[in-house]
Amino acid sequence: MEAMSRSPRKVTAKSLENAALHYLQRFATSAENLRRVLMRRVERSVRAHDTDRDDTDREVGAALVDALVERFVAAGLVDDRVYAEGRALSLHRRGTAA
Repeated sequence: MEAMSRSPRKVTAKSLENAALHYLQRFATSAENLRRVLMRRVERSVRAHDTDRDDTDREVGAALVDALVERFVAAGLVDDRVYAEGRALSLHRRGTAA
């Protein structure tokens, strides 16, 4: 019996926000990395729900991601400086060279 694979849901502003909040609960991240994570979700959705609308879904998804990341940075949920300091400290504790 073959395993059924679920197709990704269509991307909405709310689904992206929920995904971002869930990701931030689990991982410290930079703004650019959060953008990459969310864009992978958008890309999966676009491929699964392929429409003949000249990639409009991809563009709309990218705009939603950019707005969300900007909002999270402005709210202090994502701070690249704090992330970089924490990452450097973590690497230093492991004995990684400066």
